[in-house]
Amino acid sequence: MSKLFRFLVVGFVATVTHFLVVIGAVEFLQADATSANAMAWATALFVSYFGHYRWTFTATGAHLEHLPRYIVVSLTGLSLNLSTVWLLNSQLGAHYLVATTLGVTLSIIVTFTLSRLWAFAC
Repeated sequence: MSKLFRFLVVGFVATVTHFLVVIGAVEFLQADATSANAMAWATALFVSYFGHYRWTFTATGAHLEHLPRYIVVSLTGLSLNLSTVWLLNSQLGAHYLVATTLGVTLSIIVTFTLSRLWAFAC
């Protein structure tokens, strides 16, 4: 199985986790949507990290090396996604789904590359 395929599977699992945490936090804890998404993002970050560490990249180094790097990669992907959506939708008038699709696609490419070459390359 290719690393890209594994990366996408782990990303899918992290996304499902994100949605489950949001739903649980809003419906059962009465959290507001923004707080729920912050909790969900943090939870999904760890699901994603451990999935990539163990399965996608089969890393062997210390978590103290890999985890901070992965957090930087993840925040880079988030920033790229948000910037792309803002630019295409808010500034250039592209439909929000087109902007989001391009933002997510760019984020996947960049985070996969940075994860493979830097975050899990120790």
